[in-house]
Amino acid sequence: IAALGYPQVRLFPKGVHRRMRDDAQSGSANSIVVEEARGYDFPTVYDADLFVRVAAMIKQRVTPDLAAAANTNTAGKTVLVRRATHPFYASPKSEIKHSGADRRSIANFDQVEEAVRAVYPDLITVELEQMTFAAQIRLFHDAGLVIAQHGAALTNLLFCRPGTRVIEILPPMPHSSAHFSALSTCMGLDHITCQQPGLHSDVPIDDLKPLL
Repeated sequence: IAALGYPQVRLFPKGVHRRMRDDAQSGSANSIVVEEARGYDFPTVYDADLFVRVAAMIKQRVTPDLAAAANTNTAGKTVLVRRATHPFYASPKSEIKHSGADRRSIANFDQVEEAVRAVYPDLITVELEQMTFAAQIRLFHDAGLVIAQHGAALTNLLFCRPGTRVIEILPPMPHSSAHFSALSTCMGLDHITCQQPGLHSDVPIDDLKPLL
């Protein structure tokens, strides 16, 4: 990554990842400083300019695959992400075991989908585990509204266009959960949260509907 001209981008091995907060750089005029909190993926600073440049770098690296993914008609659509259980999460290559739906889920997902589709008939429901990386980039870039439970899927907000609406379904977390809100601010997205009582509980439909 440094050879590509991005010496500020740092990759953290698993053992160092928990110390990301202490290693993060600060002081940039384009940075958003968030409160100190526990959590292995909670940096103190989100550098908006760096995020924009890294997103452009990634898109450039996968340009041929993005061109192929452009054949899907997703422009301006509403995207609802379903968490899945995938064999990868139990494999030796998975850094965190029992991820996906085993880690967090939405018990009444079908009701959530029905409520969203009633407002947005063009709704696209996806399991990102079944999509290529390029297809995920294209999907989030094209989306007009993204709805997803708190989790790694929302890292793809990096590829959304400014002004994209984001509804993050947020269960109780053992550490501060403001990183996707901060990422959204960096990328110029309209981010709001819908509270979920438990990690695997129902999402209150009456709370979700006004946010749509």
